[in-house]
Amino acid sequence: GCVGEFWTAVMYAHRKALADWDVQQMSERGVRFGKGLQLTNIVKDIAHDLQKGRCYIPETMLTEVGLKPHDLLHHDNLPRFRPVLSKLVRLALEHLDQGWAYTMAIPRHETRLRLACMWPILSAGESLKLVMSSPDLLSHAVKVKIPRSKVYQILAMTTGTVACGYAGTAYWGHLRKQIV
Repeated sequence: GCVGEFWTAVMYAHRKALADWDVQQMSERGVRFGKGLQLTNIVKDIAHDLQKGRCYIPETMLTEVGLKPHDLLHHDNLPRFRPVLSKLVRLALEHLDQGWAYTMAIPRHETRLRLACMWPILSAGESLKLVMSSPDLLSHAVKVKIPRSKVYQILAMTTGTVACGYAGTAYWGHLRKQIV
């Protein structure tokens, strides 16, 4: 989350086009943006983190469904874990929505800055879609990663339409509906 606050401060200090920004509001959105990306990484990397002895899923959430962190080492517990996963993914999406609002507050002519925000959000959305559809998310043999072709699709679709914002917003909205 603090990366978003730092990014906001740096961009506000160095980009004249952002002089009209409400820095407090944008910092708050930036923090949420960062949390959305971080939470996406947590849910997509859960099996690998567990193999390394790390669990970033709040134990209170696991307790609600009768699980402990070590239970997640057994991929047959995925059905019991799904309600927790769904909550975390919805929270990630709420944070990423704030990241999208942050991105759309960047002036249209700041193309590179807008793209630098759009690409991670859309990539995170595609990752969350894979997380939610994965039948074996808790298996350490599975690596949740969007294919290179999808990355190229995101780059191609947004690079030419970034100034408009409509195409990217439509893509984000459509993608979001596919996740939850």
